[in-house]
Parts: sequence; structure tokens; C-alpha cells
Amino acid sequence: MSELLNKNLTVGQRSKFAFLPIVGLGTVVAAEPPVEPTDVLEITAQVTSSETYNDLKEVSSSVTNVFRLADTSGEQNLRFNNVAQISLINKSNSSGFYIFQVSSPKDTQKQNIYFTQKAPLISSSSGVIFSAIGNLDGRLLSQQNVYGDIEELFVTKGSIARPRNIDGEFTPETLRKQGAPYGVISLTTGARQVFYGNIGAISTGSNALGTAIYVRGDNPNSTSYPAPTEQAFLGTIGDIGSASNRFLYGISMLQQADQYIEEVGTIYATFRGVRNYRSEHGSGNQLTTFGKPTGQYLKSVEMIDLKRAGTSYNTIAVYNWNDNGNKSWGRQYIGLRGKKIGDEYVGISVEDSLQVPIALQNIGGVQEIEALNHEGVAINLIGNAGYTAFVHGQINNKNDSSRESVLTKTSFTGPFTITAPLKVRSTLWIGSSAKPPLEKGISALEFSSNEFGRGSKFNPGAYIDIEKSTNTTPLQGDENAYNNTRLIFSNSGLTWSYSNYIHNLGVLRSSPLVNPSQGTSLATSSFEFNTVYISSNHVNPDNQPSSPPPLSRY
Repeated sequence: MSELLNKNLTVGQRSKFAFLPIVGLGTVVAAEPPVEPTDVLEITAQVTSSETYNDLKEVSSSVTNVFRLADTSGEQNLRFNNVAQISLINKSNSSGFYIFQVSSPKDTQKQNIYFTQKAPLISSSSGVIFSAIGNLDGRLLSQQNVYGDIEELFVTKGSIARPRNIDGEFTPETLRKQGAPYGVISLTTGARQVFYGNIGAISTGSNALGTAIYVRGDNPNSTSYPAPTEQAFLGTIGDIGSASNRFLYGISMLQQADQYIEEVGTIYATFRGVRNYRSEHGSGNQLTTFGKPTGQYLKSVEMIDLKRAGTSYNTIAVYNWNDNGNKSWGRQYIGLRGKKIGDEYVGISVEDSLQVPIALQNIGGVQEIEALNHEGVAINLIGNAGYTAFVHGQINNKNDSSRESVLTKTSFTGPFTITAPLKVRSTLWIGSSAKPPLEKGISALEFSSNEFGRGSKFNPGAYIDIEKSTNTTPLQGDENAYNNTRLIFSNSGLTWSYSNYIHNLGVLRSSPLVNPSQGTSLATSSFEFNTVYISSNHVNPDNQPSSPPPLSRY
């Protein structure tokens, strides 16, 4: 086994994924365990043709882009049958070393990778293992398809160092400052990358470096927009990173792309757990070419775990900016199962004692977070005081004047446990050139129900703060034409404890409208109170009740 890893895995650990051949008329029979291979093959030149590798303990190389299909058309079929490990040792320690790459297409080119009988451990010292690169002619010419299961993807260190000079806590990241341009799995403009099997884990030997899963599409201001870019994981992914060795970014999507992940375990990161940056895809009911929802769509995530590892930036579990007033708009969806910790299921945990920890930040577009657990899903902050959600729409100086409005909405669907404040601010301008009117922006916070529960529970001290609207001219066709900050309840109930309040200087929408003076609506939306005062003018800090007295010891 390569010295690159020094991982003493047993045969049983390597065989967590079973390959069961189908014999006869669909009868599934248990396969005989494959012969444990002992031979090691070293590849000394780049492989550009179709090849098959059988019964090997390890396939190793120090060649740049070991398996590569580029500057051509057609297919490259790479078959690994009963291969235990594939490793790349980057002796020069320079960037641009990948194990599998498809790039620079002249016409449609496909790199098909098959793993059979054994799920291999694949390791690299360069930070990138799978790479697919297309071009800007508006077609999906480069395609990388991975079939079969993978035991683990392991890099000794992330691809790029941590970001520098990050802007203020509540302002957008910029391209110059976004850091980590490549992932262990990396996809860029005009390409399609699909994983059909399972990945046991994506791990790193360093901390606070690099990205696990990365996709970057087309620049939304380019003349070739939109150039399609699609990434999909149709099987399951285990944990990304670990509590001791975290990635800088867990899952990252930038600029006009579609990213679909069926299921993932816990995402361990130090800077951003999940990021959607100016990727204005996912509106309406559009589907990708393989029939999955568009935008950034993470169907099921166990937990997003953030812990600071630097001093120059704040930690954000989920960052969204998929509408900045440009030609289109997008969606970020994350379903959270929750990880059992103590007496609760935790979906997001952010630990930061130096800056402001934020669970969800949305500065443009639709951000949907859904609880997928009947026991509820907790969102916890550790360290400094921070925000469960910070919604603050921002329009850049490239705004399309034909757009009637830009919606910035964060939605909580199902039963969550809220432990920190939620804040909504009016949309603002960014950039230095001619600016659109602020009236083009609507910032909103929404609560709704699903099959797992009707609404969220607020722990002591958690509150909702909807700041005053800033518009001076009406939004055309809107029933609340002069209000661009909103709180929305859609068939949802909120359960409150004590020291909770709503400070709402915007619009309150409900189905039907909640009567704050009664506390509970008789129809589809409700508040359930313990020791909290709600007035018809909403609640401000002066109206907060005292904490309940301690329980009697008698």
C-alpha cells in the first residue's frame, strides 16, 4: 500500500460495498469474495486510451493527469476490476495533478470509469481526483461518468490555501476572494459529471484547506450565457471531512450550474459548509438532462458541522447568492435529516468564538431548508452570539433593468428547533456604477409545514426581527406595494418558550392572518405560547417577560 496514506484498512473495511452479479432471469446471488490481490502496478506515462485493470492491490502513479481524455472526441473506457487502491503521488507538490480528467473537447467526448467487484480507496497528494472541464459553446461536450462504488476519496491536503481578505460578515464574497478553486471532485463550465454509485467518504489529511465537491459554471455576464454545466451524485456519499480534519468548503457551486446530490452524511468544514455563489439556476420546474431538479439541490444531508480554524473570517454553514438581479434566478434546497446528539437531532452546528456564527445566510434568491425528521431538527450555534438566519438581499451593478423584482427568501419547512435570532433586512445596492432602485428587492422569511411536522419550536431567547422597508415607490402588481421586508406563515405553527418575540416592521402574511392578540388562529396557522407576551403591535424587547422562576426543591 502506498506510503501516501499509511491507512491500515482491513479487508472487511474495504468491502463495505458488496458487488452482487445477477445470474439467470434476474436472480440475485451472493458473489464469492474476490481473490485478494497482491500485485502493484505503477503507471509511468499518461493513459489516453481505453484500458482494463484486473486483480491489483494498487495502481499508483506520479504522472500529471494520469487518466486523461482531451482535445478530441469519442470515448475513453477505464475498467478497474478487483482493484483495491488507486493512488497519485505528486512529487513536485505543484497544482494541476489529477487522477481522472476529461477536458478541452473538440466534439462530444466521454470518459467512462467503472469499478467492479471491489470498491477502491482512491488517494491523491494534489487535492484533486476527478476533474471534468468543458468550454463555452453552450453544449455539454465533456462528460465524465463514474459507475460502481468507491470506498473512499482521500487527499493528503486540500487544493488551495484558505481565503484571504474576506469582505465583511454580511457582504458578498467576490471572485478574487472566494478561495479554493478546485475540489476533490471538480467540474467546470460546459461539462457534465455524474456519479452513479456510492462514495463511502471524502476525506483529507489536513485541516481548513481545499474543497470536497466543487462545480463552476459560466460567468452570468458573459456573451455565451447560458452554457450548461451539470453535476450529479445519484448514489449516497458518506461523511465529508471529519471532526479533526475539515475542508475549508464542503460543497461549493458557482455561477450558472446545476448540482444534485441524492444523500450525504455529515459535512465538516471551517469556512462554508454549503455554498451557492451567483449560480442563477433552478427556477420553476426545470429538470437537468438526467431528470433531476435544477439549481443546487441537496436532497438529504445528515448534518452540516462548522468550526472556525482561522481569525480573518466568520463561519457560515449555508451561504446562498443565486439571484443578484441578473438575467435569471435560482434555488438552493437542502433537506436535513439531523444527527442524534444527546436528546436531539442536530442538522446544523456552527462553532465560532471570534466572529459572528451564522447558520444560514441569504443575500439573493430562494433558499429552502427542510426538516426530514419527525423528532424535529435543531440548528445550534456555539460560541459568540450569532444568527440562525440572516436574510439581506443585494443587487449588483449588472442588474437587468427588465426585471420587475429580485426575491431574497429563506424558507424553513417542517419542524425545526430555533436557538438564535432570525433577521431580515431590506435589499441594498452593491457596486460602484449606475444602480437600480431599491424597490426591485424583496427580502422575506417563511415558515411552512411538511409531512414531518407543522412548524418550528423556538428555544429561550430566540426571536424574529423584520426590519423596516426602505422602498419609496410601489412594487408593480404587489398587494403590499410599499413593503419589501416580509414575514410569511404558510400552514405553519410556531411553538415558543420564553423571552421570544417578533419585531416586525415589514409585512406579515399568513394563511390566514394570525391574530397576535389572541395568540392562536383557529384556521391553518398558529402560535403556541408558554410565557411570552404578544401585543397587536408585535413584540419588542421592552415587552419581554422575565425568565420563569426556578423549580421548587421541595
